[in-house]
Amino acid sequence: MRLGAELKQPEWSSLALINAPDIVRKVHQEFISAGSEVVTTNSYALVPFHIGEDRFWKEGAALLRLAGRLAREAADS
Repeated sequence: MRLGAELKQPEWSSLALINAPDIVRKVHQEFISAGSEVVTTNSYALVPFHIGEDRFWKEGAALLRLAGRLAREAADS
């Protein structure tokens, strides 16, 4: 939220991934810069309960790949 990501229910943290993936990457980078040795994906809320059945089945796989790619890019940078 500090960096401008919108977090509201029901989508919660998946909104940042959907609407502002650059912010998700920036958060990963900030944690790494602060000394984190483990990076987790922003995929906790990528479930039907949060993003809805339709979006889950239509976009879920792509969003999971995006979450993984952002975490990997941050770790590699």
